[in-house]
Amino acid sequence: MMIEKFSKDADQLKIYQGVFDDYTLRTLVDLASKHYFNTLDYPISTGKEADVYRATTKEGDYRAVKIYRIETSNFRNMYNYLAGDVRFAHIKKNKRSIIKTWCQKEYRNLRDMYEAGIGVPKPIKFMNNVLIMEFLGENGMPATLLVKQKPKQPKKLILTLTRYIKEMYKKANLVHGDFSEFNIMMIGERPYLIDVSQALRTEHVTAKELLKRDIHNLARLAKKYGVDFDAEKVYDSTI
Repeated sequence: MMIEKFSKDADQLKIYQGVFDDYTLRTLVDLASKHYFNTLDYPISTGKEADVYRATTKEGDYRAVKIYRIETSNFRNMYNYLAGDVRFAHIKKNKRSIIKTWCQKEYRNLRDMYEAGIGVPKPIKFMNNVLIMEFLGENGMPATLLVKQKPKQPKKLILTLTRYIKEMYKKANLVHGDFSEFNIMMIGERPYLIDVSQALRTEHVTAKELLKRDIHNLARLAKKYGVDFDAEKVYDSTI
């Protein structure tokens, strides 16, 4: 998809209006005009609330572009997560504002995790309902989800993921809230956490409950790989 052609080619514009709503289309054109990417190549993943595309810059570098859907996103559920977050205390309750804030929330969560040394895609830019991130993959091909591959060094993986949970809580002041092999991508033997929009600040009223759930999910993963794991000890050493 040649995004830069959207504003110049009427026929192309008609095609892409069938894929993106006008609000998203204008946002993509704006981002392309600012040289954050040149083309959208193909979808990496699709979901009810967002699609992720591989994008290419004029220099030939790859990026991931996550586009939150305006019409089909569960913005009421998003608002419930945003309502208790002190960073977004003055959010408006209309659909577009909620989704825009949700996109901003994922950007900020990624930024805080990345700066804490946690394996996540580096956030690059967000605008409205579009988030641009580092492309996770090799030779232009996207990385594989952990659920689709068996690690060669499962003990090392579990130790790394345990460190991520602890440093997320202690350094980034965040709890993932949806920790599972479906939200972990692998480049070689290194894990990267993805889909962190739901992550909450540690002062949130449900933070410790969600932390316990994340650790429980990690314990289940460790059991699957035959790795010893003490969930209670990990929890006590995290808070």
